[in-house]
Amino acid sequence: MTPDQFWALSPRELYREFAAENARRRNAANRDARLAYLVVSIWVATQNKKRMPPLRDYLVTDQPDEAAPDAKLNKLRAAMHVLSAQYGLPLRPHTRPADGE
Repeated sequence: MTPDQFWALSPRELYREFAAENARRRNAANRDARLAYLVVSIWVATQNKKRMPPLRDYLVTDQPDEAAPDAKLNKLRAAMHVLSAQYGLPLRPHTRPADGE
């Protein structure tokens, strides 16, 4: 895309171009992952029958499977504080169980 074409785009068209580029990159990454998976699985099969992890572990998806554990925990805590404030219910402090329980 030339600079003149870029500056002539409306925000909606620009967003569409960004989405299309993200889809192209995701497809290219998935294509490369499939190829790498097949190459390695063939090599492993010829060497010694070890098992490969599933292909889906290597594919790029639209949504990440899991957020980072700390980020997910912080998000859940923030939601609990909002709900606590809305309903007027105090949150109990979290305590870890003693060993052996």
